[in-house]
Amino acid sequence: MVTPLLNGILITSRNATYEEKTKAAQLELKKRLEKQNLELLDNRAFLGNLFKSISHVVMHFKSIRDKNNAIIDFEILFVNDKINPITSDIPSEIKNKKTSEIFPGIFNDGVFENLVQAIETQTPITYEVPYYENGYEQWFKATAIKLGDGVTVTTVDITEEKKKSDQLIQLNERLSVQNTIFADAERLAATGSYIWDIDDDVSELSDNYYRLLGCEPNEFKLSFKTYRSFIHPDDLQEYDKKGLEIAKNKRIEEHTYRIITKQGNVKYLKTNGQFIKKNNKTVVVGVVQDVTDVVEFENKLKQSNDNLKFQNTFLEDAEVLGKMGSFRVNTTNNSSEISDNIYRMLDCKPHEFAPTPKAYFTFVHPDDLSNFKKNINKILVSKTFKPFRCRIITKNETVKYFKFTGHFDTYNEDEYLFGLIQDVTDDIKAEAFLKLKNRELTRSNAELESFNRVASHDLQEPLRKLQLFVSRIEDREGDQLSEKGTVYFGKIKNAVTRMQALISNLLTYSRIDSTKKDFEKVNLNQTLDKVKDDLADRIKEANAFIIADKLPKIKGVVFQVEQLFTNILSNALKYKSTNKAPKVQIVYKKVSASELPKHIIKESKKYHRISFIDNGIGFDSKHSKKIFEVFQRLHQKTEYSGTGIGLAICEKIVENHNGYIFAKGEVGVGSEFVVYFPA
Repeated sequence: MVTPLLNGILITSRNATYEEKTKAAQLELKKRLEKQNLELLDNRAFLGNLFKSISHVVMHFKSIRDKNNAIIDFEILFVNDKINPITSDIPSEIKNKKTSEIFPGIFNDGVFENLVQAIETQTPITYEVPYYENGYEQWFKATAIKLGDGVTVTTVDITEEKKKSDQLIQLNERLSVQNTIFADAERLAATGSYIWDIDDDVSELSDNYYRLLGCEPNEFKLSFKTYRSFIHPDDLQEYDKKGLEIAKNKRIEEHTYRIITKQGNVKYLKTNGQFIKKNNKTVVVGVVQDVTDVVEFENKLKQSNDNLKFQNTFLEDAEVLGKMGSFRVNTTNNSSEISDNIYRMLDCKPHEFAPTPKAYFTFVHPDDLSNFKKNINKILVSKTFKPFRCRIITKNETVKYFKFTGHFDTYNEDEYLFGLIQDVTDDIKAEAFLKLKNRELTRSNAELESFNRVASHDLQEPLRKLQLFVSRIEDREGDQLSEKGTVYFGKIKNAVTRMQALISNLLTYSRIDSTKKDFEKVNLNQTLDKVKDDLADRIKEANAFIIADKLPKIKGVVFQVEQLFTNILSNALKYKSTNKAPKVQIVYKKVSASELPKHIIKESKKYHRISFIDNGIGFDSKHSKKIFEVFQRLHQKTEYSGTGIGLAICEKIVENHNGYIFAKGEVGVGSEFVVYFPA
């Protein structure tokens, strides 16, 4: 360095190398700072443009701490323009102000705590917060990131997303409720739903579908093969055929089939569905319903209808056979219906005329019309149907007698008169014929009584006189008679005796019916003892013996039962074997009606069976009915005495006691007479 002096110059020098290097370094630093400033300005411009262009709100807050170093507030250092549309704040006006002043709400909604947590934990915090302005709700999602001793908050408006999210949540809730309701509905309606991927043979079943199969939900992995194992064997062929048709035509028609549940119960399932696209695949969605009760009800209803049709057919045939018809009158609206056979009974074709009272009256006999109308009016007023008859003139002018019966009933709040009309013309004629026959029977009975009087006195009187005179002649002139005369007188005596027995038996036979009302308790053991006592001489003479079980008591007529026992035992003694002593065994047993011969009508549940078994000459069983006919004999009167009425009397006595008698025999072995009395 040259410095002027008074008398010259002062030259000083120093080493400037380091200084020059420093200057150069400073210059370089300056250039770098200027470059960095330019870059910073560019970055600030870029950030400014970026903050202007993005839709997010970006803010930076500096912590304000108390003396304990706890964050109590924030200072707003930066906020971009996106804050204005939301809060109407201008960024430059709120810069460097406290958040408690500008955004006091953050201290109440948890935002302040989130900001503090982001700084203290140095962990980014994301949260959602609502913002209310003029009654309008907005939702924001914010991310708080620690920067220095502050926090940078980036906020994005998620109001629309929140709405969609809320709608989705509500939709899911509704779907959950609907699924619950649907599951309950499936249980209640006994239905199930399914999705079937035909190509992959993968199926999804609702829980209740599994239950319909008798399984727990998701108890097994479903496929066509596993489900097929539930199909009823008798429905497998049809089920497979339907499956092929569905796969081929891509169309499902409603059909019903049977399954066998896990527990072995048979159910009817009705199914339907449709093809839809799911995840770019064609699948079948459908429902099944347990219609077992419906099918069984329909089957019962069909059977009931079939039975009803049968009954209607039977009723129609019964009406024709019984010469009757039915009618129904709705007394509420005065409508009426009559069965087809009523038309036929009137010699008309079914439905030939309208069934109205006016139409009926045209068929009533003029002499009976007044009473017919009176009866109808009385029935309608009293609501009581008393049967009545009247004459009808049919379309073919045939006079018939109709009998009317009926009753009132209510159906669907309407009153009805239900009734029957019967053609009793034949009954009327039969009654008239019966009255005629009763008069003839009365006359016949009177004649029979007259005959009884004649037989008991007038016919027997000549026989008694004949017997008396023959006896006197025999006593006085017997010694003077020739041998032939004696024989002739013997024949006369036998003939008279036989005639007296015949008349006596005829009287007994004719009087049996008139004593029906004299029934009383009869001890058959006592009856047998009396008869044995009466026949004691004959029993002793024949050297016979009688063995009897203990016999019961019955309701009957004493003398008739004695006559029955007498006749049967007398026959056993009369028709005894010539080479062995007579033996009669009387066997008793109480039997049910089912043990009697099938061809007879049983009027009692129990019967006393009394069998008279002898070892006499017997008879051929082909005559077992003939021997009970009047005057029927299997032997000549010269071989065995008798009138041929004894067994006929036995049969009539047993019938008079509502019993039955049968006989069987074997020639040379013996006979058996079986008597049944009601128990």
